[in-house]
Amino acid sequence: CGRPLACCLCESLPPAPLELATRVLILQHYKELSKGIGTVQLLRPLLANLAIVQPLSGAEALACGAIPSGADEMAVLLYPTPDAIAIDDPDGLARLRRLCNGRRVTLVAIDGTWSQASKLYRRCSAVAQLHSLPTICLRNAQPTRIYHSLRREPGAMQLSTLESVAAALSLIDGDPQLEQVLTRPLLRFVEQQHAFKSRRAAASSPSIV
Repeated sequence: CGRPLACCLCESLPPAPLELATRVLILQHYKELSKGIGTVQLLRPLLANLAIVQPLSGAEALACGAIPSGADEMAVLLYPTPDAIAIDDPDGLARLRRLCNGRRVTLVAIDGTWSQASKLYRRCSAVAQLHSLPTICLRNAQPTRIYHSLRREPGAMQLSTLESVAAALSLIDGDPQLEQVLTRPLLRFVEQQHAFKSRRAAASSPSIV
């Protein structure tokens, strides 16, 4: 996992990055780069077919090139627009499969706070393809909300980037176990962060003699 031994996550990772049928492209808000508790960093050792770019920091061309447009591929954006397809609904998932029509899928997700994600989606005019992509969302599933205790989301159905990508990949690839495999390192990461906070709080508490 590349993390210090005290916060190692290797035991929660698969033996090697997963080679999934679906590719993943993360459009990351540049402010997330300095966030030590961001979840995208945990996706790197999990997914072999993963690309992460910061389209508002001079990487617009790279983002454009990463979004597929060939006859055998298509991209979908995980973002809750009003007309987004709810893939956690059987009818919605069937609609997505008809739309894909056998083509390989690239799942595009935006990483940032909800405010940052909204701004990136609105302002990313250099990535013209982004606004023409079909959008999908997770509207009906009961979220695991692993990350909520560490970094609160503004709404009950809003998830961290890793959790939302894990849920979407599990549905798109048709593997019910995939979500658990992908969120296991996040669960361990959150447990570690709470343990570190507890130890710091205990160390700073005044001793009573």
